[in-house]
Amino acid sequence: MNPQFPHADNLIYLNHAGMGPWPQCTYEAVERFANENLVRGAQHYPRWLRIETELRERLRWLISAKSTDGIAL
Repeated sequence: MNPQFPHADNLIYLNHAGMGPWPQCTYEAVERFANENLVRGAQHYPRWLRIETELRERLRWLISAKSTDGIAL
């Protein structure tokens, strides 16, 4: 059993970026974000924006884009 995909035993997904099971780490990150939003609301919105900006920059570097303008999350 793959710990990142515990629900996918005996299944093979050809993920085409449209629909597929989330890895366990993705589920946990989304769960943490949702819980923080539930408990704190938008209190940490500036931090969320910084993280989004950093992610766009990392993706820009990864795909050798000239800017982050065309990177959608």
